[in-house]
Order: sequence, then structure tokens, then C-alpha cells
Amino acid sequence: MSKKTTSTIRTLTLSAMLVALSVLFSSYAKAIPDTFLRFSFENLPILFGAVLFGPLQGGAIGCAADIISCTLIGGYAPNPILTVGIVSVGVVAGLISRIAGKKRFTAPVLLLSVFSAHVIGNMLIKSFGLYYMGLLPSLIFIPLQRVPLYLVIGALEYTALLLLFKNKTIRSLAIGRMK
Repeated sequence: MSKKTTSTIRTLTLSAMLVALSVLFSSYAKAIPDTFLRFSFENLPILFGAVLFGPLQGGAIGCAADIISCTLIGGYAPNPILTVGIVSVGVVAGLISRIAGKKRFTAPVLLLSVFSAHVIGNMLIKSFGLYYMGLLPSLIFIPLQRVPLYLVIGALEYTALLLLFKNKTIRSLAIGRMK
């Protein structure tokens, strides 16, 4: 097998595992009744894949995870606005990390990637989608409840990503992807 084929198989396999993790993390959030204030780490695998593989793969991981979790766990059809929100989490984090190049695993770049992705994907797009669906009673809930929620989730996900990329095994996987 050629190096490119091996790399593609590795990327697809890891991406599928990240989709499965996101669906799993999302299913634990479903144990709490569906509200606009849902505490979940479903974005962590998407952010990890986006930083590791780039914006297209990050967006694809987000899209697949959203569609699978809606149909298998939620039992309802995906909402296009919410799907665009979760895809944008992967795309934004991947774009920022790609712009940073080899420094994409540093603390400042990871911080900017995570919080930019949450602001655009979760605080703006998904909040509008929830409001449009009637699940967010008023737009005033965005700064009052959704922003603090995603600041806390973002801080925890940033810390997790920072620790993950400091791990020697994961670091070698990540650096091996850059060659």
C-alpha cells in the first residue's frame, strides 16, 4: 500500500471514531431534557478533528455527527440551521488552525480556534436556529444563558485539547500528519 493510501485510511478511520465519540457525547446530553441550555462535549471530537485534519474534515465530522445523532438518538430529522452551526464549528476551528500552520497545537492558537468556533457555530448560528424553531423563547437568552454556557464548555474543551495535544502519542500522530 502506498503512503497516501495508508494516510487516507488512517484519516477516515480516525474521523469515523471522532464522529462516533461526538454522537456518544451528544447522547449523554440527551439524558437531560431537551432545552436550549444543554451541557455537552459533543463539539470536542469535532474540534479535535478540525485542528488535526483541517476545515473540510472538521466540517464533515460535524455534519456526520449531527445527522447520526439526530436520526439514531433523537429520533427526528436534522434541522438545517443547527447542522450548519455544528459544521461551522469544525470549519472555523480548522481554518484558524490551518492559518497558524505548524504552530496550530500551541495554547494561543487552540484557544482562538475553540472560542471562535463556539462564537460562530454555537452562540450565533445554533442560537438563531433554536430561536427560529421556537426552542429559544427570546433572543435575550443568547447573551444571558448561551454565551456563559459556551464560555464554560469552551474553556473545558480548550483544556482537554491542550492536554490531548501534549500527549506524546497524540502529538506524534499530529506531527506525522503535518509531514
